[in-house]
Amino acid sequence: MELPYRDFPFPLNVFLRVLALEEGAAHSMHYGLFERGDESIATAQERSTELLLERLPRPPCRLLEVGVGLGTTFARLTRLGYDVEGLTPDERQLAVARARFGENQPLHAISFEAFETAKRYDAIVFQESSQYIDSDELFRKARRLAAPGARVIVLDEFAIRPVERPDALHRLDQFLACAESHGFRLEEEIDLSRQAAPTINYFLERLPRHRGVLVADLGVPPEQLDALIESGAGYSDLYRSGAYGYRLLCLRARGNSRDRGTGDAVEPRCQQRRRSPLSPAWRRLFAAVCLLTFALAAAARYEWRKLPRFFEDSLRWRSESDIEARASSTGFWFDRDYPSFLEAVLRSTPPGATVAVGVPERLPAYLYQAAFTLAPRRVVALSDAASADFVAYYKDVSISPPRGVRIAGGLLVRR
Repeated sequence: MELPYRDFPFPLNVFLRVLALEEGAAHSMHYGLFERGDESIATAQERSTELLLERLPRPPCRLLEVGVGLGTTFARLTRLGYDVEGLTPDERQLAVARARFGENQPLHAISFEAFETAKRYDAIVFQESSQYIDSDELFRKARRLAAPGARVIVLDEFAIRPVERPDALHRLDQFLACAESHGFRLEEEIDLSRQAAPTINYFLERLPRHRGVLVADLGVPPEQLDALIESGAGYSDLYRSGAYGYRLLCLRARGNSRDRGTGDAVEPRCQQRRRSPLSPAWRRLFAAVCLLTFALAAAARYEWRKLPRFFEDSLRWRSESDIEARASSTGFWFDRDYPSFLEAVLRSTPPGATVAVGVPERLPAYLYQAAFTLAPRRVVALSDAASADFVAYYKDVSISPPRGVRIAGGLLVRR
């Protein structure tokens, strides 16, 4: 049986063979992020990749993936519409990625430190590859390759505190200090140690189970496998004690040239293009067309034949009422004599009387104010005067009463 990863560096070849034996295939070489104990590692690895993808700028930005592994994340970025290039220093990994996704993919068999190009990238992604690169050199090179406002996204494990062993991971505090010294600002840090640690236990539980197959298929000496299992147990202890941890880091390149003085980050070039696709003149024209369309739609629904009547009535109201003063008790607007007229009616009628009030037509607010002021008297309109005890005529009304008493602002008739 041909194993494409048989000649991968130890222990990557061992981990990939375990994945193939347990899951049926090996698609990724990175940690999984587990949320439940019964999850498959493929689900946990997919969660890790999703977390990374959520922090990328929108396509079609130009991306650089450092450490493509088997090419799974690279191929997904391509399908999403990104202009992406990938790097790996291992030609064997590159051969597997091209065999899976095509020979013409923009993949390069070169280390990040040695990679040279005139291109500038809107995001540079390190998915468990930053540990293999000197931190100072990583950010020095990233600075040269980053477009203004570009993001550097790192998903990797770090030493959270000093660990006295020759193969210790990069210290997180020193890694971030290097980033800052080369003009990258930390925007987000997520501790994923609890979710990532079960990945170690996943392999520790399965390595003894497949020990014979691993020796036969990969040609790994049994004592080398035993040493891997022993070191894995110590590695798990470092996670359990908090000495090692797994982090998602999102960093932003500070602006160049004129932006350098303020230290503010600027948006990636692709984000700027998407945010302002039209010039200001075209945006103003578009807004005017939208307003005109809305006005025509409203006009089509409005009964324009009512417009002359509306203005005619408005002018008549104005001429009949001479609105100037506001009645302090209600908030309605009336002419200045109406409150005095109502007070005179109030003084001249008993509390239990029914009063018909003659007021200018089409102004029901006059009647409402009369009912409010004359309470507890019952107030009716002039059309119901037959049932009233008194009729109060305000100012110039159409009916000339044969008898009555002049009061302030009008005439009061007892029926």
